[in-house]
Amino acid sequence: MKYIYLVRHGESMDNVDNLRRGPDSHLTPKGVGQATITAKRFKDERVDVIYSSTYKRAQDTARIIADAKGLEVSELPMIHERVLPERVIGQDRHDPKIKDIVLNIEKGWVEGREYSDQAESYADMLKRSSDFYETLRNMPEEYILVVSHGFFLRFFITHMLVGKTLSANGALSAVYSMHMANTGITHITIDDSGKFYLKQWNDDAHLGELR
Repeated sequence: MKYIYLVRHGESMDNVDNLRRGPDSHLTPKGVGQATITAKRFKDERVDVIYSSTYKRAQDTARIIADAKGLEVSELPMIHERVLPERVIGQDRHDPKIKDIVLNIEKGWVEGREYSDQAESYADMLKRSSDFYETLRNMPEEYILVVSHGFFLRFFITHMLVGKTLSANGALSAVYSMHMANTGITHITIDDSGKFYLKQWNDDAHLGELR
């Protein structure tokens, strides 16, 4: 049996200034505080190993938790945030031109067409989600903590719950209707037969006034 805690990174600069900053966006002071409180939340919880995406905001969150547990952070490159075209990085996510680019990518997902310009396809996301599941299943550790990103984690949970019948439209509808707080904790288990269970969604009670 695998007992897995999925943690969204702490508040980062792109969360507060609405710029699509990409992999290098760092934690705000509030984000550091959220990660510190989250580390205290896991003080008495068994954690055998901590994984993070390669993005700075996730790594910094994971390190704060790992330091409190006396553990190292290992990277899982497959759990990075959704990849968008380079030309939107550093741009205001509310800019109509930027919104149109992202909307066109998502329409491509629904219509089954590829979008060039280095954007991640629906098939790419499905593969990463499946690879993540198989990686978790095959880890030797039993109690696993993973720090990743809001869009990817919501996609992953939806994919695991719905399975092979998940459509692009269904995935996007779920992702945009599911709330996941910074350092919100989602608890899942995978039993020895590979059965996936969602035990707890977006627990952010530990944050108190830092929600």
